[in-house]
Amino acid sequence: MKINKQEFKIPKITLLPFLIVILFVLLPILNNFWIDLSWFKETGYQDVFLKNIYFKVLVGAGLFLFSFLIALITLTKTIKSIPDTYIDDDDVIDISMAVKKPGKSKIFIIAGLFSFIISSLFTGPLWKQILLFINQEPFNYTDPIFNNDVSFYFFTLPLIEMIVSPLMFFSIAIIALNALVYGFYYRKIRKQPEQLFNKFGFFLVIFFLLMVVNYRVESLKLIYSTRGSVYGAGYTDILIGLKFYYLKMAAAFISAIFIYLGLKKQNFKKAMIGPILLIAVTLIGSVAEMGVQNFIVSPNELSKEESYIEQSIKYTQKAYKLDEVERQDFPALWNLSATDIENSVDTIKNIRVNDFRPTQTIYNQLQSIRLYYQFTNISIDRYLLNGEQRQVFLSAREIDHTRLPEQAKNWINQHLKYTHGYGAAVSPVNEITPQGQPKLIVKNIPPETEYEELRIDTPEIYYGNLTKDYIIVNTTEKEFNYPMENQNAETMYSGDGGIKLNLLNRIVFSIDKRTPKILISGAVSSDSKILINRDIQERVAKIAPFLKYESDPYLVINEGKLYWVIDGYTTSNRFPYSQPVYSDNTMYNYIRNSVKVVIDAYHGTTDFYIYDDKDPIIMTYSKAYPSLFKSAEDMPEGIRKHMKYPVELFDIQSNIFSIYHMDNPRTFFNREDAWSIATEKYQQEVTPVRPYYINMALPGNDEVEFVLVQPYTAYQKNNMVSWFAARNDGDNYGKLVVYSFPKQRLIYGPMQIESRIDQDAVISSQLTLWERQGSSVVRGNLMVIPIKDSILYVEPLYLQSDNANALPEVKQIILAYGDDIVMEATLEAGLKRLFNYDSENIIDDEGNEIIYSEDIYELIQQANTLFNRSQESLRQGNWNEYGKDLEELENVLEKLESFS
Repeated sequence: MKINKQEFKIPKITLLPFLIVILFVLLPILNNFWIDLSWFKETGYQDVFLKNIYFKVLVGAGLFLFSFLIALITLTKTIKSIPDTYIDDDDVIDISMAVKKPGKSKIFIIAGLFSFIISSLFTGPLWKQILLFINQEPFNYTDPIFNNDVSFYFFTLPLIEMIVSPLMFFSIAIIALNALVYGFYYRKIRKQPEQLFNKFGFFLVIFFLLMVVNYRVESLKLIYSTRGSVYGAGYTDILIGLKFYYLKMAAAFISAIFIYLGLKKQNFKKAMIGPILLIAVTLIGSVAEMGVQNFIVSPNELSKEESYIEQSIKYTQKAYKLDEVERQDFPALWNLSATDIENSVDTIKNIRVNDFRPTQTIYNQLQSIRLYYQFTNISIDRYLLNGEQRQVFLSAREIDHTRLPEQAKNWINQHLKYTHGYGAAVSPVNEITPQGQPKLIVKNIPPETEYEELRIDTPEIYYGNLTKDYIIVNTTEKEFNYPMENQNAETMYSGDGGIKLNLLNRIVFSIDKRTPKILISGAVSSDSKILINRDIQERVAKIAPFLKYESDPYLVINEGKLYWVIDGYTTSNRFPYSQPVYSDNTMYNYIRNSVKVVIDAYHGTTDFYIYDDKDPIIMTYSKAYPSLFKSAEDMPEGIRKHMKYPVELFDIQSNIFSIYHMDNPRTFFNREDAWSIATEKYQQEVTPVRPYYINMALPGNDEVEFVLVQPYTAYQKNNMVSWFAARNDGDNYGKLVVYSFPKQRLIYGPMQIESRIDQDAVISSQLTLWERQGSSVVRGNLMVIPIKDSILYVEPLYLQSDNANALPEVKQIILAYGDDIVMEATLEAGLKRLFNYDSENIIDDEGNEIIYSEDIYELIQQANTLFNRSQESLRQGNWNEYGKDLEELENVLEKLESFS
């Protein structure tokens, strides 16, 4: 007996819950959208923002409509196929129970929710890859296995993956959705899986056809294999892995055929033949790969993998731009004369006798002026001062709201009053005061300097490293500008940055910042502007999130204004046959310093300049966002002169090149000529030598240039074998060169020089004496300075009292050349001693006479002898002799003090 269907009744939806949903879900989304739109318009990149929105909506809507239509069609068919009454195990209709089928409105809701989940999961990555695919630029060289242009692996293959994988997921998800609905309304499906197959097997056919494509994608990804000692497809991958991928493709296609036939004949068992075959092929392939790798390749790896190792070397070098390294021999002769030193005066003048770490401490103690000012980082650069290129440290004086007194941490002060930092501090790397501190050539508030090139006319810093929060300018509350003796100087912002606070924006930002003060404060008017995203790292990442950025921005002074420069990188893990590196929890095997970002510290203007137009990735993004990037030639000349090869990139390249400088696959496999980053002793700890900038004339060149240097030692040894350099000036910017030392002679590495310093009786005695007098000795960077065909080693020594507020002071400079090591009060004095200058007194840069004679070393030895003798007298209880020894020691120390 058949009974009438009961219509599914949807409860009436009242207006109030609907409005609540809009208020708590849609309103924040619209609020954030309006803020982002306003901010991108302020920065001049509104079209970038709108293009992203356009592609997101287009792809998201496409995914939603596609999944909605499929879900709606299949659900409708599923509901129609449900019997009106339940059937028991004996196929008897139970007329006492009617199946309550869902109505059309409920089907729409289920399909809509399902489609929303699908589109939410896959829209994000898909729209970005489609954008890249449409605008892709070729690499113009191919991979060695499949002969595809390398751009295929960056732009096309990822898109295929992002289409195939979601479709496979969707095929299973649509089966699960319909099965759940069918099973919920008609529970008998749980006991009859063949019914599930008969109803939804078509999607299994699609799934296995998609697996054919997926296996092809996986076979192409063999070029990223890490099996054995090869990065990229090796012997086993090509001989076994690739062939079995073809077999799996065939098995997946056969599976689709058997499932289709089984579906047509409603034969569940027949349909399972194909999938079982696929499982068998997969298992056999895994066993075969393991067997070949363990029993054929591993016992004779070099012979089997040699050609693949060669490819790995070649493509890794390309991926990190190391195939362009110029290679030269460096004789490392010990033949420098006093005349050579005089002729290398431009290099000598720029040898760094200050270290950036103690310098930052000194800046903060001497130049922060007020508690709320802070110097966050020290950068090194070169400036043309009075016609001479000089190397300098410089740092911005930023405001740090967290350092305001507690009673001053109110909304007015933090967002309207204390709005910006002020000025900078600059000191030459090679000059110190008589007190052993950096000689400041830009200092104080307002900034003072005698050099026109370092003049700062607009010292206010509204955008920087510490500008973490929003501020409101042009209010009735004048901004604090800088402290004066009896009162504070005040100012009003006149820059281009900021979003006008009309009534709508005041409401929007009050909601966003969760404070009604923006809306109700009498200090805020329609002429006021709110400045947001002022942290320069967050600022650039919001505009162009697809780039990786250098973690250490640096300051540039140009034509009286302050600018920040941040290096931007394009990275990918898609380069074939390349060794990956790991940084910031990400893995990549390709990197280019393709972009330089310049941010005006006052106006917030942010410009992206392409600095490597041979990088296909950045040129692809340039096509996708034509208004975002500018040519390097468009950069102001004064700023362009301060472009530096980034330390972070050079650090990565140096580590890769320590192994991949070996071009011969046999040498590479045996690591016969492997290098290591040199080590040094810093504050009593052994640490890798970080790349450092120096002004020097490269071998064979007469002109001094700004160079980034990294010394290498032999692998797991301390003798130096080479030094790596990146050039920075003019047309030579970005050129890499490595200088290799003779292999038959010992060239001291930095750590060996450190050991020799510790073993030097005079120097070690002086260090011990200082430590015993309640001071800490801080050893600065030990720098390897190439001069002509020789190497000079320089290390500054800082002395810091144990008092809480004591400043580190440069007291001595240690120089090493060949087998000689000296310690003097100045670099010049040490050079004169090393290279047989006369022993006349020397006048330093401050006009003070430096006493130079062997007496200082005799006094150090006397002090050491007297100290040891006094300790022996003390142990023997000979108080008389102990008193005499201390008295003599005091006299010797007074003489020594006159030298410092």
